[in-house]
Amino acid sequence: MEETQTDRKGLLAKIAHVGKTMWLIMQYFFDRAMDALARDVFIVQREADIFLGSALLTIGLLGFESGRYCDGNVNDHISCTRPATFYYFDTLDIVFIVLGLFFIFVWYFKHTERTPRSPAKKN
Repeated sequence: MEETQTDRKGLLAKIAHVGKTMWLIMQYFFDRAMDALARDVFIVQREADIFLGSALLTIGLLGFESGRYCDGNVNDHISCTRPATFYYFDTLDIVFIVLGLFFIFVWYFKHTERTPRSPAKKN
């Protein structure tokens, strides 16, 4: 009976050791993932203008509805063959596109202001 109890203690010690090792491995990978996430969040915060601009521009462009009012009516034939921008996009979609482009331009100008320009070459 003692021999079985000793085997059981040894088995429990091995299980505890494996459990602790697995916990340390999971903690290591979780720390690495959180460090990578922190770097990514920092980049998104630093370059918020380009991310916001791209998001708004994409939302606006995805609001595109071709042939929205083209149902084959002869009276609407000219408006279907030569539609204006306002025909395809709602007002809110146009606002998203304009704001998105605005933030992309802001990011571009801030980015070019940060990077040093090389001096012009003289002949």
